[in-house]
Amino acid sequence: MTQLFSCAPLRAAVSLALAGLSFAASAQSITHFTLINTDTQQDMATVSGSATVQLPATPHINLRANAPGASKVVFSGAGGTRSENSAPFAFKGDAAGVYATWAPAPGTYTIVATPYGSDGRAGPSKALSLTVQQGAGRPSLEYQYEVILGHDGYADPDDNLASLAGFMVAHDADNKSPRVKLDSMVYGDTQNDKKAGLQPGGPPSGHGQDPQGEANYRFFLTYTQPALRSIVAGFSFFDVVGEVYNFNAKTLAGMTRGGARLAQRVQNAIGSTTRVVYSAGGGTNAAAEAIAYLRNQGYSDPQILNHFAIVQHSVWNWEKATEPMAREITGKFVISLSDQNVDAGQGSAPRTVKSAKTSDAFAKAWAAATGANASGIANLAPTSDASDGGSHSFASNPGLLDAHWRERQAPGVGQPKLSYRGFTTQVMNALMN
Repeated sequence: MTQLFSCAPLRAAVSLALAGLSFAASAQSITHFTLINTDTQQDMATVSGSATVQLPATPHINLRANAPGASKVVFSGAGGTRSENSAPFAFKGDAAGVYATWAPAPGTYTIVATPYGSDGRAGPSKALSLTVQQGAGRPSLEYQYEVILGHDGYADPDDNLASLAGFMVAHDADNKSPRVKLDSMVYGDTQNDKKAGLQPGGPPSGHGQDPQGEANYRFFLTYTQPALRSIVAGFSFFDVVGEVYNFNAKTLAGMTRGGARLAQRVQNAIGSTTRVVYSAGGGTNAAAEAIAYLRNQGYSDPQILNHFAIVQHSVWNWEKATEPMAREITGKFVISLSDQNVDAGQGSAPRTVKSAKTSDAFAKAWAAATGANASGIANLAPTSDASDGGSHSFASNPGLLDAHWRERQAPGVGQPKLSYRGFTTQVMNALMN
């Protein structure tokens, strides 16, 4: 490291550059903690600040302080002090990387970790407030889930109802559970060549026109946005219809707004007990942008997997609405559901909804989508299919997400998928009538 000094002999002051000398204080720091299930020797999650963990009667956990470059970490709290002189820096120790078990009783524990550099100087301490609750089964953290809804806007008009009905299911979950937060909606998540055809006034030169897709996009602008904002003030929309995906983004400005939103939310979640869920009623292109950006920022796949999942409701969306490069990027991040469209009546929406249970703007949008009232939009086809909203139903259920978070697999013919039948006419009817 080069240091600059000022000396003032009889002549004017001269700056001398002294190479190879280091006088800096230790810059070691703890980035975050990692909770470990010592039964499986697998990381459970990255945590920081505070966390709540539910443990069975015989808990088997440990805690790692992540301090790149530190020579040792000293822990204090939970009844004692411990010095770990080599990585991994485990709160209750390890033997050649095999973590020892800690069996805390229910309660709240404050654990403080202090890193030291090779010069013996201490870096800033980092504290974790860990609340242990009695649970059942395997050790598990109580996560909060941020849900972002995605739609492709393709020629099939089901998105017009799915964006309404799926939103209502997620909004209901948000109201009922402190563990669910409905964040926003990304519209136009499909392949670039299809997305171009959705734009009003005709597609750019070289792309085939998509009158039904354009009609769906006009419905989104005219009906969907006012309907959802009438229920949740300030609900955010990220319209990517006129934008181009970047699957090697180095900056947020170089991405679609939907991809940037996902990247920001996941980046904020890493090191906490928040998980971000992208419910892909369409493609997974925005999610691919976010993953690529996070990788370029130095985040590892295990870190991202701990805090981000894509819920995809059909193989068709995966194969037909997602760019090939995006499929390659997102495969390991997908919780793949059984295709909602293949079951008779699955996701079939009620014919009408009540303003008193929704809003005037929502009931108006519903009537236009189903054809009960004229929409005023050329080429708009009525529909009773809301099946693309099935992923939203799954993605806003914290119990299902807890149980299936690690069941990731790229959708595809012949591969096992989670059977989900929770998005039904009865569910929608109860919410909206």
